[in-house]
Amino acid sequence: MARTNIPFGGFKYWGSTMGQNIVPNEFEWQVADDYATAIFAGDPLKLVSDGTVAVAAAGDATIFGIATGSVYNDVKGNLVRSSYLPAATSYSIDRMRSRVTVIPATAYTIFEVCTNAAVSTVAAARNLVWNNADHVATAAGNTSTGRSGFELAIGGAGTATAQWRLFNIAPDPNNDVTLTQHRWLVIANEVHNWPGVFSTTGI
Repeated sequence: MARTNIPFGGFKYWGSTMGQNIVPNEFEWQVADDYATAIFAGDPLKLVSDGTVAVAAAGDATIFGIATGSVYNDVKGNLVRSSYLPAATSYSIDRMRSRVTVIPATAYTIFEVCTNAAVSTVAAARNLVWNNADHVATAAGNTSTGRSGFELAIGGAGTATAQWRLFNIAPDPNNDVTLTQHRWLVIANEVHNWPGVFSTTGI
């Protein structure tokens, strides 16, 4: 059975392997002037070579963090705080630059995410715990809620290298793995220079 709405879009912070009550830091990070893609709360982000962040597509090898909101100036110069950053938001030298707030993805940070497909049985879902999967944009971000359209590509889960480690099925009695958009807890496998995966090469 397929649902027509995503319970929540994209990724959201759930907890930490270091303790359940940790409050994550949220960093403000710059977005490139006139960046062509809207950034929604729950979108996975990557760092790019100019020091800004961009939306991480399926299969991108490094995840920097998860967007939670944005700060930007609109066309009238008003400072706007929003759950999403509109595409092609421009700024000039005398205006505040567009920024998104980001929860860093580390080897200790657990996020919750909906899936883009059902799993046949609970037993089959349990067998996926600790496998890997990429994320996928199954819908456009929602400009009414400000939430992302990204989900976990559960059908491609396996032991091959992928962006996310399936930490556990989300512990909610209403979370039915035999329905599309059931929920998983995940940890980023391919994180960008946070504790976990390190690189000696800059970007």
